[in-house]
Amino acid sequence: MHKIYIISDEICENHPEFKNQKWICDILKKEFTDTFPNNVTSNPKEATIIWYFAPWNYKYIPPNMRPNDWLNILKNKKVVFTQHHIDVNKLNILKPQFEFMNNYGNHFHAICNNTKDILIKYFKGKNISEQKLWINSKNFFEIKNKSSIREKYKIDKNSYLIGSFQKDTEGKTNLPKLSKGPDIFINIIKDMYKTNKNIQVVLTGLRREYIINELKKLNIKYYYFNMISLNQVNELYNILDLYLVSSRCEGGPRSIFECGLTNTPIIATNVGIVSELMNKKSIFDADNYITYKNAVPDNKFLKNRVELLSSTKYFNEFKEYIINC
Repeated sequence: MHKIYIISDEICENHPEFKNQKWICDILKKEFTDTFPNNVTSNPKEATIIWYFAPWNYKYIPPNMRPNDWLNILKNKKVVFTQHHIDVNKLNILKPQFEFMNNYGNHFHAICNNTKDILIKYFKGKNISEQKLWINSKNFFEIKNKSSIREKYKIDKNSYLIGSFQKDTEGKTNLPKLSKGPDIFINIIKDMYKTNKNIQVVLTGLRREYIINELKKLNIKYYYFNMISLNQVNELYNILDLYLVSSRCEGGPRSIFECGLTNTPIIATNVGIVSELMNKKSIFDADNYITYKNAVPDNKFLKNRVELLSSTKYFNEFKEYIINC
């Protein structure tokens, strides 16, 4: 039987910024491990496959192991790198990671076709393929009684809620993380607010300083829930009138999957997996933000596609992909 050693974000317990919550790759690693315990090992020496699920963590060294011993293991094992996205504007930053991948990777896994196409460009001659990630329907699902959730979070029942549940700020600065398009998000909110004064914004996650500061300037009300549980995130999706993806570069984003299962209306720029799962009428142009006006959510279209990725059958298919790629 194949044994997989998984490297994700590996965020330590009691991390002051994460407040005992996990980031997405650690969450997905746990889901994979819990579902396929016989195929996952915590001992890299007994692994047949080393899976860098978070390749930006390429400097990771397993506990109680010397760096040279670890590199020797990588040279003698099957090593799979999962690349989520590639920001071509940050290739200088990615260079050390790419060199490591080139030296030790046997197979490169892209989570969407956009990322696969870029990988092929930069890793000529390597084994590269695409397989969508799974989504856990136990964590994300529709809740019918939405008014009670608004009451729980003390949110005005008459407000028109627009959500954004991702980072928007570079590092620990107040500078916008342009790949996530927070400037586009603000431009759209500002335009919407001209005709709808009931608009309010719901934010979650780390480093939301840029959008928060801009909303304050505009005097637009917002709710910010920093690092919260998946149960709370699911509840917040369920009270949104619209989820807005304004990114310039993504691999997912995961919000596409999550909106699909929670039946949350969503419009998005054409990044990552968007065009593979969403109706084209729900997509707008990141280079011309005002085209958001022509984008129309299609919940049913998205839900039908995302539900396929939440099935037990698909999860098993994904495991077999990692083992056989």
